[in-house]
Amino acid sequence: MPVLALAALAAVLAATAHQGRWAGAGVVRVAGPVALAPLPLAADLPYWAALAFLVGLTAGLALWAALSRTTAGATALWTAALAASWSLADRTATLSVLAALALAGLACAVRGGDSRVSSVASAVTALAVGAEGAAVALAGDLPARSAAFVVLGVAVLIVRAAALPLDRPHAAHALRLAGAALWAVSVAMASGDPLRAALVLAAGGLTAVLAAGRLRGAARDLALGCGWTAAAVALVPPLALLAAVMADVCHWPAHPWSGGYGTVRDTLPAVPDVLLVPATAAAGALGAATATASARLLLGPAAAHRAATITVPPALLCVLAVADPPYAAALGVAFALAVALAVQAAAAPRGTDTVSGAAALAVASTAVAWSLTARLPTLAVVAGTCAVAAGCALAARRTAVRAAAAATAILAAGGLTAAACLAAGWTPQTAAFPVLASSVPAAVLAARLARRAQPDGTTVAVEALAVEAAGYAVTACGVGLAFADLAYASAALTGAGALALAVAARADRRRAAWAGAAALHLALWIRLGLSGVDAPEAYTLPVTVIGVAAGHRLLRRRGGAFSSWPLYGPALALTLLPSLAVAWTDPGLVRPLLLASAAFAVTLAGALGRLQAPLLIGGGVLVLNAAHELFPALADLVGDGPRWLPIAVTGAALLFAGATYEHRLRDLRRLRASLTAMR
Repeated sequence: MPVLALAALAAVLAATAHQGRWAGAGVVRVAGPVALAPLPLAADLPYWAALAFLVGLTAGLALWAALSRTTAGATALWTAALAASWSLADRTATLSVLAALALAGLACAVRGGDSRVSSVASAVTALAVGAEGAAVALAGDLPARSAAFVVLGVAVLIVRAAALPLDRPHAAHALRLAGAALWAVSVAMASGDPLRAALVLAAGGLTAVLAAGRLRGAARDLALGCGWTAAAVALVPPLALLAAVMADVCHWPAHPWSGGYGTVRDTLPAVPDVLLVPATAAAGALGAATATASARLLLGPAAAHRAATITVPPALLCVLAVADPPYAAALGVAFALAVALAVQAAAAPRGTDTVSGAAALAVASTAVAWSLTARLPTLAVVAGTCAVAAGCALAARRTAVRAAAAATAILAAGGLTAAACLAAGWTPQTAAFPVLASSVPAAVLAARLARRAQPDGTTVAVEALAVEAAGYAVTACGVGLAFADLAYASAALTGAGALALAVAARADRRRAAWAGAAALHLALWIRLGLSGVDAPEAYTLPVTVIGVAAGHRLLRRRGGAFSSWPLYGPALALTLLPSLAVAWTDPGLVRPLLLASAAFAVTLAGALGRLQAPLLIGGGVLVLNAAHELFPALADLVGDGPRWLPIAVTGAALLFAGATYEHRLRDLRRLRASLTAMR
């Protein structure tokens, strides 16, 4: 102690001698408290007396710094830290010292105005209050993960206090920094418990986003970034729960009506059940509030409404995932949420209706999948979805919402038909035909909407297209159900093809005839296969006839705009080439003769019509077929005749070709020119 006093005195004298009285006074404000701090130890004062001396010294230095705007505040921070560290030996001493330091800091902040000293005092006061709250919680035998919420509450109150209109911007910044520090401490205290840590992060993220509304520039960007990061990390446990539920839900369509509604309460076994539901709900609610507040701050009220529409449904589904309610109650809540979103989409103004509609579709899909555990819930939810979608299609303001609702109603009607038939004990192949029949009203409605669209432009055409696409989807599902039995599949494809041909009667849907023809031809193939027909012509000839007819019609309409190869080549090759392959392995003469007749007719038609594809394909098949049939006879002739006969015939042919070379060359050139001139 005497050594410190002498050192302080020497420092004061040296500063006064070199820099004057003001420098000496500044050294006194720093060196004096440093020399006085060890006085309780030198005087061997009792523990409480030593603490009281340090707290009094700290309070005096703080008030002196606040009133005189001097550097004594830095020394006060050092003595305050020393007093706080000494108080940790006793619980009561810790509480008392922290309370005294908070009061001293508050007095210094009030008396210091908007100076730097007042800002530091404000931050110290906030930190002392947070430490006092943590100490009280820990003294009450609360675990650290629960005491974190006390520190979090103090941090939130401090940040909100910084937003009060006190006209002290420096103090407000200091309070925000102190609140951020306390938030970090609360996160560290709750880090051993995933859900508690998620709650602390979510609450801090929302507070940071709300505080960003009063900031500008880089400070605002930093606050928003911290808030978004914290909210994203906080949503990991709730979203993991929701993902587990969705994985379970996705299993039910593959095994419908098998029962087994379950929850995911065992996903976090370390968390007591009493905390799982409220913690998940609070984390989801805080995350949704953070997204809404951010959207409102950056983009305005309409964006906030859209953000709430996107984030609130997943939060509610998370609560359903962990709350373990009765099955009927959970299903009812999910369906009610889908209905509310659908009504919002129908009545919402432009800009929010699309988001509401998409959210309604997502929640409705979840509810339908959730209902697949039993027959009666499936029928009820699908029927309700159909009714609600139909109502939205009639009442919605926007074209996109009406189109989506109409398509959803068509799909739900098809699903309801299938569910009702299966629930009645029908087999999937027999249920296929009512499902196909349920797509007929969609085709009729699409045609009526398309006719209404003619004077109005594309406004109703979008709805017609949506209804038509939904009808196609229902038709495909019906055909898929029928494939449980190939005989039923053939009949279902026939019905689908007839429906496609009926749609092709519309002037703007002529191309549907190709889909109808394909469906009918596939039905024919299946029926032929079931009947044991193995002749390739039975399968390929109808396609060839259709292809040749379509090519001939297109050639007449477009004239010389097309070559004959894309118009006739694939269709002719589809029948002639497989027939040629089978004829080569057929020991009889009927098939080769019929094939030769068909190839000759095709060749003749190509020559008369000056078409390359029929001429070359028919001629090539005719030559190959004739060669195959004549080869055995020629082989026998060569084998039975004299050995010099092949050599003589070959030599004669070579002599003839050489003697008439120029004439044959002119013939080849004329032939090439004739082929080139053909289409």
